[in-house]
Amino acid sequence: MGATQRMASAGSSGAPWRLGWPVWSRMLKDAWRDSGEDNLGLIAAGVAFYGFLSLVPALSATLLLYGLFASPEMLGDALLSLSKHLPAEAAKVVGDQIASLVAAPSAGKSWGAAMALGLAIYGATKGVDGLVTALTIAYDLQESRNWLHRTATILALTSGAVIFVVVSLAAVSALNLPAALLPVAFDTAWLLAIAGSALLLATGTLAAAALFRFAPPPPIRQFCWLSPGAMFAALGWFAVTSGFAWYAANFGNYSATWGALAGIVVLLTWLYLCAFILLLGAELNAQLDAVTRGTASSEKDK
Repeated sequence: MGATQRMASAGSSGAPWRLGWPVWSRMLKDAWRDSGEDNLGLIAAGVAFYGFLSLVPALSATLLLYGLFASPEMLGDALLSLSKHLPAEAAKVVGDQIASLVAAPSAGKSWGAAMALGLAIYGATKGVDGLVTALTIAYDLQESRNWLHRTATILALTSGAVIFVVVSLAAVSALNLPAALLPVAFDTAWLLAIAGSALLLATGTLAAAALFRFAPPPPIRQFCWLSPGAMFAALGWFAVTSGFAWYAANFGNYSATWGALAGIVVLLTWLYLCAFILLLGAELNAQLDAVTRGTASSEKDK
């Protein structure tokens, strides 16, 4: 069976995993080529910039929502534990902001807190708006939604992201419970590290799949055709984050070059790398979308 027949069979059966490695290899090459044609590097820089501007409102919204059910200090500890996966300079910037937000006076469980939460979510929409535009370009689509539909989608995605982060942080906090139940002599550090990494990969895959499903305009996409790009983005994010943290700690002397701005530069660079990997996953899914339509550039037999 040639590449064209394999792709047509997989597209008609709804099983992208039936594609052979030669087809996958060709689609990966096409996704990389299209990333250059779509200027994903420049677009990812824009997403990183808007994501940076949305960082404080997003953290504030997360703290406010989590504070309705538990102590903000508990959330601060969970966020700080997650920030350890970032490069040291970026983790310090995020950690300082978390500490500042936790120390700020609480609005309490009132309409004032609800208004503050709404304003924080609205402030975080700028980053999501840029991401929606970037994913639309990565999927080679034209924006077909009217202003109201697009705005509602962005608000829903932002609110969903905040809720998703709160639930994920609660799960991260729950990982510390086994350590209190097990004997003192039992070393749980490695177990918690593995469980935490697995949880990050799983939640990252789900988050990427949700973005690929709802952020770009129609057509509607089935989950099985979203999962390859989502898994690629999650694994790529984990690898890029670990690799960049190692590079920044051992070779990148950012403090000598940027001084007090080193943390901001490292954080922006990390956001850029994460955005690029996410958009590259979207390019891969765009190739899979083309498979279902029988128009993939990679289906030509050579």
